[in-house]
Amino acid sequence: MSGELEAKNHADAVLNAYKLTYLPLNKKGLTIDGIGLMLPDPGMPLGVILKKDSSFIVLLGEQHSTETLSPLLPGDQTLMIAGAKAVVAAIGKLGSKHTTIAAVELPIKNGSIVGSGAGLTKMEKLTIADPADKNLGSINHSLFYYKATLLKDVLFAEGENTVEVVDQGLAAKSDERNPGIAAHLINAAASVKGPSVTVLPVGLSHLGGNSIQTQLTMKGWSITTKIV
Repeated sequence: MSGELEAKNHADAVLNAYKLTYLPLNKKGLTIDGIGLMLPDPGMPLGVILKKDSSFIVLLGEQHSTETLSPLLPGDQTLMIAGAKAVVAAIGKLGSKHTTIAAVELPIKNGSIVGSGAGLTKMEKLTIADPADKNLGSINHSLFYYKATLLKDVLFAEGENTVEVVDQGLAAKSDERNPGIAAHLINAAASVKGPSVTVLPVGLSHLGGNSIQTQLTMKGWSITTKIV
C-alpha cells in the first residue's frame, strides 16, 4: 500500500468513526425541543476531509463538552463520551508510511487544559479528573487525555494562543479566527515530509460563515469527503 493511500484510508477511518459514534449525540445536544442551536450555516458540513498533494486534513465539528449548550440525558452523555473515545482511538491507529498530526487550538498549562469555552468571557481551567469526566465528551479534550496512551506516537501541533484570543475579545467572533486556524493546519501539514493526516476537532461555529474549509480551498486544498 502506498503512503498516500494509507493516509487516505486513515483519514476516512477517522471521519467514519466521528460520523458513527460522536456526531449523532453531538447533534442531539445541539437541539432543544427539536430546534437546532448554533449549527453551521446551511450547506456547511459538520465533518470534512480536504486533500492537497499526498496530505489530508480532517475537520471534526464538536461541542466543548457534553453539556455546552443543552443538557444531555446521562445515557446520552455516556454515549457521547464513548464516541469521543472511538474517534481518538481512530486517530491513534497509525500506519508506517504516513505521519499523523493532531492539531489543537487549546494550549496546555500546568498540566491542565485551559480554554475559553463556549461563551465565556474569561479563562477557566477545564480539568479531566477521571474517565467519567463530562469534558471527555469533547474530542479536543479527549485528545489531551489520551496523548500519553493511545496517541503517544501522534505529533501534536500547538495552535493559537487561546488566552490572547479571549483578551482581544475575539472569542465570539469565530469568523475572524478562521484564517489563522486554517494557516495553523497548513503549517502543521507542511511540517512533515511525505504523506500526512492532520486532524483538528473544531467548534461547530468555525464551520459556518467564512469557514475554515473555505479558507483552505482558497489555498489550494480540495474537499474530498464531507458529512452533514
